[in-house]
Amino acid sequence: MDDKKKSLNTEEDEDSDNSRRASRRKKAKVEYKEMDEQLANISEDEYYSEEEKKDKTVEKEVKDVKEVKEVKEKVEKPAPVKSETDPEIPDNVSENDDPTGLEGAAFQSRVPFDKMTSQEAACFPDIVQGPPQSQKVFLYLRNRISKLRDLDASCKEYDQLQAQQKEMEDKLHELEANPPSDVYLSTRDRQILDWHFANLEFANATPLTLLSLKHWDQDDDFEFSGSHLTVRNGYSCVPVALSEGLDIKLNTAVRKVVYTPSGVEVTVSNAKNNTNSQTLKGDAVLCTLPLGVLKECLRGNSLNSVQFQPALPEWKSAALQRMGFGNLNKVVLCFDRVFWDPSANLFGHVGSTTASRGELFLFWNLYKAPVLLALVAGEAAAIMENVSDDVIVGRSIAVLKGIFGNNAVPQPKETLVTRWRADPWSRGSYSYVAAGSSGNDYDLMATPVSPQAGTLPRLFFAGEHTIRNYPATVHGAFMSALREAGRIADQFLGAPYTLPSMKTEGAKT
Repeated sequence: MDDKKKSLNTEEDEDSDNSRRASRRKKAKVEYKEMDEQLANISEDEYYSEEEKKDKTVEKEVKDVKEVKEVKEKVEKPAPVKSETDPEIPDNVSENDDPTGLEGAAFQSRVPFDKMTSQEAACFPDIVQGPPQSQKVFLYLRNRISKLRDLDASCKEYDQLQAQQKEMEDKLHELEANPPSDVYLSTRDRQILDWHFANLEFANATPLTLLSLKHWDQDDDFEFSGSHLTVRNGYSCVPVALSEGLDIKLNTAVRKVVYTPSGVEVTVSNAKNNTNSQTLKGDAVLCTLPLGVLKECLRGNSLNSVQFQPALPEWKSAALQRMGFGNLNKVVLCFDRVFWDPSANLFGHVGSTTASRGELFLFWNLYKAPVLLALVAGEAAAIMENVSDDVIVGRSIAVLKGIFGNNAVPQPKETLVTRWRADPWSRGSYSYVAAGSSGNDYDLMATPVSPQAGTLPRLFFAGEHTIRNYPATVHGAFMSALREAGRIADQFLGAPYTLPSMKTEGAKT
């Protein structure tokens, strides 16, 4: 019985809900009909604000003036020919750079302000088929909503800009509260930085100001992997081993090299007194003179310079002049005992000024004996050329006493000071890429020279200054000699060796 009552109550509730929904729908239809009649009877002046009415009046006047002007121009001038490259302007883009009012709202939303789009027409067919006034109301509401969207986006952008401005102002206040120091590096920091610069000047054998900023490290990608090596008994072991079984003329200086289409003639004499002159003949000559000596040959103002006949071609001379030949000097100190850490291969010394940063900046302990080898690089290497051995050795001992203490450092029993720039047989240490030069100049230096155009090359070049990938190294000089030996054998003996083809810009054969 109770279940039956509950069922009747449920049915009554459902009937009541249905009747209420029907009543609401009927009431909504009546209200919609009344609103539709009101909108249909509303005039244009009633739903436009005074500002919008004023804008529309101004727009209409401007439009009328433009139409009159366009008609006048069409009558006076022929229609311009449209170029194929002229961009097409969409029909719905206004000519007004800064549209306002209803047109401005439509412009911001990129839809036509005075007509419905095809998508809108498809979504609201009843408005399209209805009276014109309904479309006007729709466009008015749509453009109003578009304006509100633009206003909302502008407000959000304004909030973001305000936040960014506050962040910038806070950062400025922070910077103003902590101004930078007048001295951005302490004296000690500057000295340590200069030490690292001196190490770079040692690697390049020149002050950093003379290096090519773009190409100074062009060979870095070709460095051999593994540890650095040195010949423990001295580098003289290398040429002694390589020259075994060869006819090496000692104390003999080359004075002149004459190369012709038929062969070469090399004039030599005693290196000390320029006597006992003689001429050696051959099919070709391999020139391994250091770059510094070749530079001296271009000047021709030295007794030890070599004369080339004919003179080296312009492209070879230009490469010679562009390339740099650096200077690195060493001080060898031999003691009775070891007073430094014998397990350390090297230790450094920090200079007091930027100008002296390369002076004795590094000491090598290479031979596991009471011998130290000090390096002098950069500007200090050039200054050292004009200072006596006693002064240089005295300065070295003073530096060592500053590191280990006065009582720990004895006087050396033997010393040796190099002056590579003043040496007439080298005129420096090794090459570097100078400002205005590049790795291409190494390729130009490696290119052989022919006596005449169209003839076989007779003058070949080898040395660390002729190998682009391994300059300023012993292995680079050795590899360049193997390269030229193969080239000469290939040309004159027909040996089964072919040098990899290498197009060198600027070289002519």
